[in-house]
Amino acid sequence: MNLEIPFHAQKIEGFEGVYVLQNLMEFFERDVSLDAIIHETKTGTRLQNDSEAAFLLELGIAANSFGFKSIVYSMDMSLFTPKESELKGQDFLKFLKEMHGVHSGRKKRVIENIALLLQGEGEFKIKIPGIEEVEALIDEKIPVIVSVIDGLVTNRNKTSGRYLIVHGYSPDYFNCTDIKLGEIRIKKENLFMALQANSIHVSSYMLAIKPSYTSAKVLSKKPIDKVIDNIKW
Repeated sequence: MNLEIPFHAQKIEGFEGVYVLQNLMEFFERDVSLDAIIHETKTGTRLQNDSEAAFLLELGIAANSFGFKSIVYSMDMSLFTPKESELKGQDFLKFLKEMHGVHSGRKKRVIENIALLLQGEGEFKIKIPGIEEVEALIDEKIPVIVSVIDGLVTNRNKTSGRYLIVHGYSPDYFNCTDIKLGEIRIKKENLFMALQANSIHVSSYMLAIKPSYTSAKVLSKKPIDKVIDNIKW
């Protein structure tokens, strides 16, 4: 099983996530400019104010604004425990609000972006997706973006992050597109271990988007310190 993904190689350093999202939206026959995606990824609360990089939560918020339903998977152990995965609807929003009052800095910004994702009709799943779940999405013709360490692909940098589009599979391998290298194959167990490792220090690590013509443009245009005021808890 393999889905054909449009490929536009990354030309501007620091905007890897923007190129990945553009390619993924083009797969669904949505032509969105890089400038438009960059603008929307900066609408939410930046996780790293001195960086042009867009994180998966920000990419999910942006995709919502372009008529997609975003599903973000996360098991950030600095914020969540497995018991929070059972919370639904208003109970989860209540938990986020309590956490927002406790945390500061990066963690507070992550919580704000989760709330914005949900406000835009997105989903946030507190779980580590398994191999079968990734395959099931591909079977539905839904490729996914994963965040992994660079060393999984290049065998060089073991700490920096990298985005891949996973769009196919065979018995032992996943077919992926790297925004710089093009199409590559990665052993299934290696990708799964990389996702597990991300639960230690990464706010989110898998994003699936589905076309949804009911999605409304609800993102705040106010300054970062006012974003939380627009969230409907």
